[in-house]
Amino acid sequence: MADDNGLRLVDDLYWLEKAASLVDGAVALKKESADRLATAAGWLASIFALVITTFFATRVATLDRLALVSCIVTVILIVSAYITSLHAGSVQYRDFDPRMPDQVSAAYRDLAISISTRLRLATLAMILAAVAVACSIALVGSRSTPDYAPQATVRINSLSDATDDVVVTGRIPNTQAVTIVVQRPNGLTSVRSVAVGPSGKFAELFTAAPASQYNTRIEWTDSKGSQLILLMRSVK
Repeated sequence: MADDNGLRLVDDLYWLEKAASLVDGAVALKKESADRLATAAGWLASIFALVITTFFATRVATLDRLALVSCIVTVILIVSAYITSLHAGSVQYRDFDPRMPDQVSAAYRDLAISISTRLRLATLAMILAAVAVACSIALVGSRSTPDYAPQATVRINSLSDATDDVVVTGRIPNTQAVTIVVQRPNGLTSVRSVAVGPSGKFAELFTAAPASQYNTRIEWTDSKGSQLILLMRSVK
């Protein structure tokens, strides 16, 4: 407003606008940081869901208790990071008299400290969530158990009257090697230890004198230390 001489007077509206500009300035930059953290939490949740979903889609598996607990804890931390980020950027109120510079300064200081504290908590929650995602993905990948039954086939190829090729292939879960025993009716036996690939698959070729049938036994030890055997009889 202006007086009779044309001079602008400082009134309550001026101090209110001045105080508001100070307080709003304390909020703007911090709110942008909080919004970025909330966006990052959303991306983190999407990445975690995508990786875990892709893992189960490409490799059907069952989880042990530790891996399952790690997934649950990770989800909780991601949700916590998102909530704390929203809380850090939420509206906060301070009561003060805009005509009193000391109260304006105190309100500005208190608001800045409060927002900074919330922002630090949100940042810490985001770091914990990111670490949990990385650890959980690694744990799920290392401790998951392929959910398929042991399987094997024996194929006999007669190359000549003097030689047979016995091809043993299969897929065995939860082991790194299998022992294959091929026995002919006359009692002659061939025994070999064969490495199993990451997908559980193996293949081995035996060359033997012709026989009317072959008895094949596959032995292995699973991840729990149990000794397992798969028996097959192949007839030409």
